[in-house]
Amino acid sequence: MSEGSRQPLLESLPVVGGPSGKDDSTWSHELKQIIKLCGPAVVQLCFQQAMIVTNQVMAGHLGKNELAAVAISLTFFNLMWYFLLGVSSALDTLGSQAFGAADRSGVICWSVAAASVMSVLAVPMAMALYVGDWVAIHFFQQPEYIAVEVATYCQGIIPGLWPFVWSLIIMKALQAQNVMWIPAIVTVVSFFVNIGCNYVLISLYGFEGAAYAQSASRIIQFFMLVGVVGLFLPGCISFHREAWMALPDEEEEEASQPNRQASTTREIADAFDTEAQGESSSDELSNTVHDSTTSLSPPSQEASPSLKKQPSAESSTEDDSPPFSMVTLGCVIRDGLSFKTQWEFLKLGMPGGLMMAAEASSFDITTAMAGLLGTVEVDAHTSLLTLCEFTFVTVPFGIATATTIRVGNMLGANRPNAAKRAGQLSIALCMTFSVIIAALMFGFRANLGNIFVSDKEVIKAVQHIAWLAAFYQFPDCLFGSISGILRGIGRQAQLLWINLFGFWAIGVLLGYYLTFPRHMGIKGLWVGLNTGLMTSSVIVVIVLLMVDWEGEARNAQETIARMAAENAGLVAIAESSDEELSDPETPTPPLRRPSANPGASLPNLSRQSRSRPANMPPPNIQAHLSRSSMQHHHPQNNSYVRPSTLERHSVSSLLSGQYNARIGLADPVTQSFR
Repeated sequence: MSEGSRQPLLESLPVVGGPSGKDDSTWSHELKQIIKLCGPAVVQLCFQQAMIVTNQVMAGHLGKNELAAVAISLTFFNLMWYFLLGVSSALDTLGSQAFGAADRSGVICWSVAAASVMSVLAVPMAMALYVGDWVAIHFFQQPEYIAVEVATYCQGIIPGLWPFVWSLIIMKALQAQNVMWIPAIVTVVSFFVNIGCNYVLISLYGFEGAAYAQSASRIIQFFMLVGVVGLFLPGCISFHREAWMALPDEEEEEASQPNRQASTTREIADAFDTEAQGESSSDELSNTVHDSTTSLSPPSQEASPSLKKQPSAESSTEDDSPPFSMVTLGCVIRDGLSFKTQWEFLKLGMPGGLMMAAEASSFDITTAMAGLLGTVEVDAHTSLLTLCEFTFVTVPFGIATATTIRVGNMLGANRPNAAKRAGQLSIALCMTFSVIIAALMFGFRANLGNIFVSDKEVIKAVQHIAWLAAFYQFPDCLFGSISGILRGIGRQAQLLWINLFGFWAIGVLLGYYLTFPRHMGIKGLWVGLNTGLMTSSVIVVIVLLMVDWEGEARNAQETIARMAAENAGLVAIAESSDEELSDPETPTPPLRRPSANPGASLPNLSRQSRSRPANMPPPNIQAHLSRSSMQHHHPQNNSYVRPSTLERHSVSSLLSGQYNARIGLADPVTQSFR
């Protein structure tokens, strides 16, 4: 067969978004969008940090031993929590890209995968918390009476671990859909709930009550999120067009929002429901996408008339959006729980978890090294490190979170120029903030120690190294902002190796060398931290300059198309199976063989099968099932028996060149996407 006669297997899948390379958003527009996203994120992160401080302060009033136990417990908890937080960054990437492509089922599917994966990963974390006394004695080198208190606190916060994980998933799923203020408001309310729980439970149960209060506030936070989403944001969990379009968009501009009338999921679902469409609409859809796929560039955002049909009062039943049904929702949830989907999630999530764990643990190691220098040195080091962490986690990390969402949205909508522009603006915002904070820290360096302690020796030690902490703001904000961009693209694996090299191979080792062999003291630790962070910043700048934004947009479209095809195939097979079970007298149709044209597109295959019964899968799915036809074909009546769900191959495996080669097809995907 000639090259010219080959057609992409996914010819029927128009890529949602504006024309590649012709984004019409302006710098001021993108700046406005970033600020709209990062404002609520900053509020949320500020109150999250405030909750941590509140727990320590209220437990500290019970005594210095209790304060030490809470500090060690939270340090141990955060060391493991940063890993789970990094794993959840995969949802930032995949969920925001799915929303950018108006892939309704994709957002839910990835959220289900994230919840299931992280729920399992929380089990070893809970087991480690249960033996907190052993960790306090052998890892933190604490006396036994402190270890007993650590065990009490660690075991008391275990009941709130899973609700805390699920709350994180819900918040990230909402943020991926640009619903930013709901997580922020719930976090603010949870902050005051946490204060009330601490006050009541500490009064009733003493030190144990402090741990119970933390668990109780996290459980309440989870139920508040579930209630808010269920009552006020049904569009976030619905496939129905009206609900989806009712999501709180403060500005309905084509340049900033995905086209929700034409989604990848909708186009693939149409190929599985050909009886519901007329001949003209199918031909029109095929003609609409033919030019885009043959030129490897997406069509314009203007949808075809068949996709613009809006339900009216006179014909409310003629809704062409994917229905919000238990069959549809069940299939998407089942796909989110499948091994293949969870493996795709883990391929991004595990590097993301190790990435954040490597970064967080490097700072803990420097604290341990400062402890070897003496009490004054460790107090000065932890005071400045806490201040730097607070300044970063609040504003720069909030901007980075907004950038991850915005970049993912724009890549999912196939708007690479807008994604690039959003990333550049986030860097400018973070660097502006770093200049302000660095100037304040250097100008008030003599008084910074007074924020934490009243000891004159510690205040003097803080003043001695404050200029290094001020300089630290520049590489910290630069690295944080670019990391947010790369997470939106899906470069967690690269960030992992950059963190290991910069923070550990350079920062920790150089800090140790300067502190002890070179006898520079605590100043050596901060020189090492600055050098390691500068190294990481230079590397991520180089990586960012080498990003092929057009290629990343195509990769996002391919991922979305594969997952949408998987979901559409599950829904079609499940609905057909239900019809078979409800009407057992319906004769089974004969088995249909794959089309003679290996590159036949989905609309062409659909036109060939207009007369097929409703319980017969589309021809491309028949070809997909042909490997197991020997086990499901009855030679007596030449009838077709549907294989079980476990025995069928997924639609995405049909798209791979390896499976195409096994059934004698060319690899059209490489011609269409790569």
